[in-house]
Amino acid sequence: MRNFIYRCPITNFDVQGTIADGEGEDRTYVAQSCLACGGFHLVDPLTGKLPERGERRGLRSDNKPSGR
Repeated sequence: MRNFIYRCPITNFDVQGTIADGEGEDRTYVAQSCLACGGFHLVDPLTGKLPERGERRGLRSDNKPSGR
C-alpha cells in the first residue's frame, strides 16, 4: 500500500489517500473516498491533484456521475 496526500475541494482540508501497490499505474486518476467530506474524488496519486475543470468530462460539479 502506498499513501499520498490530496486536498479536498469541498472542505479544503488535506486528506490522506491510499492506493494498492501497482494499482493506478495504467490510469491517471483513481477514485478516493474522502474522509473530510464523505464524498468521492478523482485524484492523481502521483501528484495528489484533482482533475482540472476541463478534464472532468462526465462529472457534475458535485462529483456525482452525470449518467452519460
